[in-house]
Amino acid sequence: MIRLYIIIATSKDFQLEADSNSSSSLKLNAANKVIQSETAKLLTKKIFGWLETRIQKSKLDRAAEQILKSILIPDLEHAHHKFIEKYLYFRMISSASEDVFVGDIYHPINLLKQSQNNSPHIYTLSEILCQSKISCLIGRAGQGKTTALRKAVLDILEKDDKHTFIPFIINLRDVDWEEEPSIDKLLAKELSYFGFNITREQSSYLLQEGVVKILFDGFDEVESNHHRIASTVINETYSRFNTSCIVTTRPNTPITYASSHTTNYEFMDLTIFDVTSIIKKYKNIDDNYKKILIQSIEKSESIAKILISPVMVDIYIYVYPELIEEPKNIVDFYRPLFDLITSKHDRLKGAWKRHTVSNTSNLELKEIFSALCFHSIAEESSISVTEFEFIALCSKALKTIGRSELATDEVVEDILQRTSLIQQDGLIYYYIHKSICEYYAAEFIRQLPDTSKIKFYEKLAIKNQVKFKNVLKFLSEIDSPFFYAYYAKKCLEISHYKRNRHHKEFKDWHIAVLTSTSQFEFSIDVSLSIFKSAFETEGASLFFLLEILGLNFPDVSASMLDMISTTDTKLLLEAKKEYIEIDKDKSLGTISCLHILSLNQDILDKYLPILEDLTLTLDGITQQNKKYETHLNGKKNIIDDMFN
Repeated sequence: MIRLYIIIATSKDFQLEADSNSSSSLKLNAANKVIQSETAKLLTKKIFGWLETRIQKSKLDRAAEQILKSILIPDLEHAHHKFIEKYLYFRMISSASEDVFVGDIYHPINLLKQSQNNSPHIYTLSEILCQSKISCLIGRAGQGKTTALRKAVLDILEKDDKHTFIPFIINLRDVDWEEEPSIDKLLAKELSYFGFNITREQSSYLLQEGVVKILFDGFDEVESNHHRIASTVINETYSRFNTSCIVTTRPNTPITYASSHTTNYEFMDLTIFDVTSIIKKYKNIDDNYKKILIQSIEKSESIAKILISPVMVDIYIYVYPELIEEPKNIVDFYRPLFDLITSKHDRLKGAWKRHTVSNTSNLELKEIFSALCFHSIAEESSISVTEFEFIALCSKALKTIGRSELATDEVVEDILQRTSLIQQDGLIYYYIHKSICEYYAAEFIRQLPDTSKIKFYEKLAIKNQVKFKNVLKFLSEIDSPFFYAYYAKKCLEISHYKRNRHHKEFKDWHIAVLTSTSQFEFSIDVSLSIFKSAFETEGASLFFLLEILGLNFPDVSASMLDMISTTDTKLLLEAKKEYIEIDKDKSLGTISCLHILSLNQDILDKYLPILEDLTLTLDGITQQNKKYETHLNGKKNIIDDMFN
């Protein structure tokens, strides 16, 4: 049994401890959990029973009707149990040894719909559930994208409506895009998890019947070489089967501008009211501690500015008693997390070292864990992996830090038992939150030898690998000298910023920076299909850098998509025929984004006012480069100076 020992603060005013022997007031109330389960049981039984009824009363033709009726319906008792465990319960950092019911902890978060022609409009999750076509929920790390989908499932189940949909969540990170490149295959696989014996053909007819709601989670976790097929699968869910769906992603991924069927909604930052409301919902902490947390937030404007996402609130609840000084940024929350989890409880119990299977100290285990996180990010398997993959990653991490003498299975057991930052669900292992993996991957990079670290930064500036974007955000805080002196500087060099600084075509260069795509792709029948990423074009590295630093310069790709969708594409292609390349083998045509932009002065005029601000920002980054280069050079010369 995995136990998580959290914090007992030095103050007598509050206590936070989630031990298996703790009083029921300090963890999820067992009786309440039973009630929740019974409620979820009734809902899921109703929904699976309704699915059975719809299968038996298909509106399709006789052949389709027979195919649907041949679906083997599972034992509903078994199906509902797996359904609620998979969709409605989850683990949190402050409650890593207890499942949390989404209905208990979820606080409504507003989503902003940006419009090219109208003023922005704020939507709630329930409003978005009623939308047709494809709704894209865009949020940064920790803003509650997956939790929002869980709440969407609960909201759908709770509707007393005989015409309701049956919700299913497809975790895009777990899809084998070589073997499962279609929505009917993915739905059949998901239904089989709950006990349905269903074929791809049967799944296809079920989609046509219009009874399911597909919720795609984590487009940003799809490997870049599979973005095209993933976008196609999501678009076909609506265009081929007329099934509305929701997809979550981090900002600026291809799905956010891949189709005219897609409407984008951005998660808004939490307000102080949101934060205090979330804290009040926690069932694993007592009321005194809640009051102290809320007071600390209301008294500190700097803390309130940091707590803008649910995951930051969760970590703050966990680490608050250990903070020596007021946190200045998110790193101050993540930095003590590992040490706190692995050592705090033992210290308070009067023990300095917990029994370990692998005979490693907490410091050694942290080094192993950081290397594991790095390899998880590098191999694009950062959230969940199979048992075989997890053992392989641990083995690679041990080899990386020169600890191959340790038994991998013993290290795996220690990571699970002593950290609770990675959970096991059957044969699947997953990080309790992706940002945990990203932060400790950054810690691993920070501690690399200088030559290796410099090579990493410069290679990444050229390659612009999206999987490392949030890792680089952490590195900009915890490894600022190297980040600015090597990564940021290299991005400036690649973009030819100095050469273009006073160039007569500087406007076009700015637009290239603000465009995260280099070209549009068209099918031969001149219908817009997808965009191609510009991760290796001039300006792309700089746009990537601006995103990492959190600078809000908008991507113009969405504006171009709106323009394309309202323009006669044949006329557009004819007007720019000399710039179009046709690949006859793939039946695709491509055209440069800049050439499209040149056709629409309105779009150019819209972004011209921000170009001056962009120039000032880049000049500021240049100054940072010089500052940190001086800093590093001083440290390099200190030993020579001592002996001269």
